[in-house]
Amino acid sequence: MTLWEQLLRDRALLDREYDTDDWNPRSGLPLKELEESCRALLSETAGEPRSRVKPRLIELILDRAQVGVHPASLFADKLNHGNLMESIRWGWQREAEAGPLAPAVERNRALAEARACTGDPDFGHTCPGWDEVLSLGLTGLLERLETLRAEKTDRAEFYDGSIRVYRAALRALGRLRAEAERKASGSPLLRLTADTLRALETGAPRTFCQALQLMIVYYMLQHHLDSVVVRSMGGLDALLWPFYRDDVEAGRLTPEDARAMLGYFFLKLRAKHFGANIPFYLCGVNRNGESCANPLSAIILEVYGALDIQDPKIHIRCGPETDPELLRLALRLIREGKNSILFINGPVVSGALERLGETPEDARDFAIVGCYEPMAVNREVPCTCNGRINLVKAVELALSDGVDLLTGERLLPASGLLPESWEDFLARLSAVLEELFGRCAAEINAYEERYMELCPSPFFSATLPCSREQGVDVYAGGAVYNNSSTNILGVASAADAMNAVRRLCFEERRLTVPELCGILRSNWQGQEELRRECAAFCPKYGCGRPGDDRTAEWLIETCGRIINGRPNGRGGVHRMGAFSIDWRIDFGRHTAASADGRFAGDPLSKNMSASLGCDREGATALIRSASGVDYAHVPNGTVLDLVLHRSAAEGDEGLTAMLGLLLTFLRRGGFAIHINVLDPKVLRAAQAHPERYRNLQVRLCGWNVYFVDLSRQEQDEFILRSEQSAL
Repeated sequence: MTLWEQLLRDRALLDREYDTDDWNPRSGLPLKELEESCRALLSETAGEPRSRVKPRLIELILDRAQVGVHPASLFADKLNHGNLMESIRWGWQREAEAGPLAPAVERNRALAEARACTGDPDFGHTCPGWDEVLSLGLTGLLERLETLRAEKTDRAEFYDGSIRVYRAALRALGRLRAEAERKASGSPLLRLTADTLRALETGAPRTFCQALQLMIVYYMLQHHLDSVVVRSMGGLDALLWPFYRDDVEAGRLTPEDARAMLGYFFLKLRAKHFGANIPFYLCGVNRNGESCANPLSAIILEVYGALDIQDPKIHIRCGPETDPELLRLALRLIREGKNSILFINGPVVSGALERLGETPEDARDFAIVGCYEPMAVNREVPCTCNGRINLVKAVELALSDGVDLLTGERLLPASGLLPESWEDFLARLSAVLEELFGRCAAEINAYEERYMELCPSPFFSATLPCSREQGVDVYAGGAVYNNSSTNILGVASAADAMNAVRRLCFEERRLTVPELCGILRSNWQGQEELRRECAAFCPKYGCGRPGDDRTAEWLIETCGRIINGRPNGRGGVHRMGAFSIDWRIDFGRHTAASADGRFAGDPLSKNMSASLGCDREGATALIRSASGVDYAHVPNGTVLDLVLHRSAAEGDEGLTAMLGLLLTFLRRGGFAIHINVLDPKVLRAAQAHPERYRNLQVRLCGWNVYFVDLSRQEQDEFILRSEQSAL
C-alpha cells in the first residue's frame, strides 16, 4: 500500500484525531490534576509579573501533561493541555476588566451594546516567523536565546522566559517521540514519525517530512500554550520548496510520497476544526521583488483539490509575475466546489502598507493572516480585529443627532443642529465617525497598555528576529510595526442609505430629516410604498455607475483619514479594514431600519459586496464598483464576495471567463476577491435534503463552510445571490 493509499484509507480516522482520548495514562497527569497543579502555581506566584509566571505555567504543562500519538497520523503533537492557558489568559483579562480597565470598558458599554462600535484586545491574528522556525529549529532558536541572554543581561526576564519554554518544548518533543516508539511496532508510519521527532530533538529540520512535522508542533506550542492564535501557516510553497527539492533530487523522497505527506499535513490542520479555517498563502514576491512561486505552488493546489476538503484555506498573492496557468488551476478547483481560495492583489496590498509607513521591502513581503489581513513578514504584529465601527449605525446617529433609533437611547452627545444640506450631513457623519473611532481607539489603547499583564508570548516573540534580538516581547512593542486595527462594517448598506437620504431629504426635499427618522424609528410601518421605492430605485453601490459608487468611496476615504496612522497603545499606529465577516449579522440585529429600504434587525452588507439583491447589472458591473475604491486607505484588508451562476462557468469558455473577471479585478486595483460558483437548484435541494449534500461547500465571508451547516437566513442569502447571478 502506498502512503497516499494509506492516507485515503484512514482519512475518516484522521478527521477525528483530536476528538479521540488516546492519551497514554502513564505519560503524565490526568487533566483535572494538571489543572489543579496550574492553579497551585498561580497561587504560589500571585503578585509576580505575568512575564515570569506564564513561562512557568507553560513549562509545567509541557512537562506533566499526558501525550498521545494517533496510530493513523504521520505527524504527532497531541498534548492533553485542555486549553488551560487560554482559560488562564481569559481569567487575567476578566480580572483587568473588573479592575484597572473598568473605566475604559464602562465608558463604551452603551456604544458596544448598541453595536455602534467596539474595542477589544486581539491576540488572535498572528503569523510567526516560520522561516526562522524552519531554518533554526527549536534547538537553534534556543541556542540564539541562550547566546543573547549572556550578552544582554538587562533583558534577562525576557530571555529567561523564552529559554524556559523552549527547553520544555524539546523535552515534550522527546516524550512524543518515546510514545511514537512505544506504538511503532509493526507500523512503518509511526516508525517514520518517531525518526522525524528524534531528528528535531537535536537540530533543525533537514527533510520535507521533518519540516512539516515541526510546523505542526510549533503551531501547538504557540496556539495553545502561548495562547496566541496562529492565523497563518506562512508562504507554504516558498517555505517548503528547499526541503522538497533537495529530498526529491537526492532520491530520498518520491514526488508521490511528498504529495501524501502534504495530504497528512492538510488533514492534520483540518482535524483541528478551527472555526474560521487555518490559512496559508502561495506565490507573491519576496522583499527584493522576486517571485516566490515554484513547482510546489501547483503541487499544493493539486493535493488540496484531490483531498476535496474545505480547511485549511488558501490565499494566493497575485501580481504581474503570477502564472495565469496557476490561476486557472485555482479557478478550476473553485468551479468544482473546492472554493476555499482567496486571490489577493499584491501591488495594491503593498501600496496600502507603504502608505501606512512601512518600507517598500517590508510591504512587498507580506503575509495574510486570518481572512484577508496583510502584515509585514517577521516585522509586524497587526492585531487585525481590535475594533469595529458600524457604518449604518453611524448614518443613523448622524440623522438622529446621536439617538439610537432602535432603542431611543442617547449614544452620543447632542449637537443641537440638524443638517440642512447634503454637505451638512456629510460633515455631521464625519464627526460621528470621528467620535466612534475615538471611543473605540481609547478602549483599544487602554487594553494595549496592559498587554504584558494579559498575554506575554515567549514562544511567538522568539521567532521574530526584531523581538528576539531586542529582548522585548512582541506585545510590549518588540515588533518593527506594533499596529492595531479597526474594521468598518456595512459599506454598501451605509452608502445606499446615504444615497437615499440625499435624494429624499436634500435633492427632492420630500422629507425632512426628523420625518425620515420617524419613519425609520417605526421600521417603515405604514410606509411600504416608500420603502420599496428606496429599495428599488434609489442609487445603489455595486451596479458599476461611478456617480452612485462615489458615496462608498467617500466612506472609505473618510474612515481611512480618521483611523489610519493614529497612535495606539504600544508604540504603533491604528490601521483600517473594511470587512464585516459574520459580525454583520449581529451588528445588523442591533441596528434600526435604514433609508436604503432595509428593515430593522436585518444583516448589514457583506465586506465590499453590494447589498443583497442590489448588484443588478452582473459580475462585471460589481467588479467595476468594487475596484473603483482607493484601497491604499485599507491596509487591514477587505474582500469582494463574487457569486457566479454555474452555467456561466462551464467548459473551457467558462474557465476563461472566470480568469478574465479575476484579471480585470486585479488590473483595475481591487484588493481581494473570493468566488462562489453556485447552482440555485442545487442549493434549494440541499436546503430541503441536507443529508444528501453534506459535502457541499460555500465560501462564507472569510472562510469555507458546508452549506448545510449554515442558518436558514444565510442559506437564503446564498440562494438569492446565486439566482441574481444568472440574470
